[in-house]
Amino acid sequence: MTVTSSDRSAHRAREILSDPIVVAAFAAMEAAAIAAWRDSNPEEVAKREAHYLALRRLGEFRQELEQLMVSAELRRQSFSEIV
Repeated sequence: MTVTSSDRSAHRAREILSDPIVVAAFAAMEAAAIAAWRDSNPEEVAKREAHYLALRRLGEFRQELEQLMVSAELRRQSFSEIV
């Protein structure tokens, strides 16, 4: 089986998600957004919404990287079953 660009992307996604600096950055950014969201005043709707959206975007970014890994693994499993 040859290494495809999808395999390379999946490998890189795994490296990124397991990098201690990236893990720490995600944790810090999530904690900061949650704290700012929690500490906002009731009338600060736009501010709360911005922090909520920041949390969603962080999650979406992580999910996209995870999906790259899962998709490549499923392709490998399918290929193995065919061969």
